Amino acid sequence: MNKYLVSIIITICFLTACQKEKTDDANAATANWMSNLLKENPDKTIAFMDITIPGSHDAAMYVLEDCVGGNACNTQTQYLNMKSQLEQGLRLFDIRPILYKGSYYTQHATDCGGLGCKGDKMENILTQTKNFLDNHAELVILELSHFCGLEYDDAAFLAFVRSKLGDRIYKEITASSIPFINRPLTDFIPTNQKTGKVILIFEGIADSPANRADGLFAGNILPAVGGWTDDDNFPEMKTNQLNNFSAYVNDSTKLFQFSWQITQNANQAVDCVLYADSATSIRTAALNANEHLPLIMDNLIASNAIRKGKIPNIIFVDFADAFVTNLCIKLSKLNIE
Repeated sequence: MNKYLVSIIITICFLTACQKEKTDDANAATANWMSNLLKENPDKTIAFMDITIPGSHDAAMYVLEDCVGGNACNTQTQYLNMKSQLEQGLRLFDIRPILYKGSYYTQHATDCGGLGCKGDKMENILTQTKNFLDNHAELVILELSHFCGLEYDDAAFLAFVRSKLGDRIYKEITASSIPFINRPLTDFIPTNQKTGKVILIFEGIADSPANRADGLFAGNILPAVGGWTDDDNFPEMKTNQLNNFSAYVNDSTKLFQFSWQITQNANQAVDCVLYADSATSIRTAALNANEHLPLIMDNLIASNAIRKGKIPNIIFVDFADAFVTNLCIKLSKLNIE
């Protein structure tokens, strides 16, 4: 073989290996960011109130099935599957289950049986979550809401969820007088363990000791202000979210949630069907909003609006990936170090 050709092949292999190593290192940093933060600060008690958690809005809508009046333009909100979102550091997931043709799917639609699309199957979401937590000492939160064809207390659905997640489900066997958001993260993911836990929050379920002991939590365990955005354009969303944060006072009883996504209005959603090639998609709006977010956070830090003792605790985005995780790590370190 020509020696120059051999040299080129060796060089390509070397560069490919280096690129893979860099990718693996990056994934390791985001896949283990919570446990890394705890290990890096062994003398500090770190709770939910002390960190910023990256959230995935309509987390299962990275695939679309059986659309009715919906398409990628007005329905798709993510591009990474559950496994990849977890590896890239997302930890709070907005999941919307539906019983459809005898199987559990997810959905992004106007209402039950309304316009929109089915997303990924719940089986894939739960299996990928368990596989991740079997190998990472991280804490994942699944917020299940907007149930269609079933309710939060549906016995068959609960049995299905338990069968897929097994002992990765966090259960509060011993009641604690400390509010959930003020409890040390090490209560859930001790630093001497190599596996993680998932907290299941069900919209509508009662907050009772019996439910908590069974691993079923109500939404009030994560009390938050800021709320979901209902803005259909970036300038309005930005203004409203920043005004909400400006008014936020950290009294250790409520988290602050940035909902950094654009909600299409009816006309925009219809345009996606009628003029799919020219309409502004959720993805286009999301990428624009996401592009601005790091600089906006830097400006808030520079102006002392974000500072030790006052940080956003949750940042929900569409088309989420490591960019929001890295931003959350930065804000968390600013607050605890």
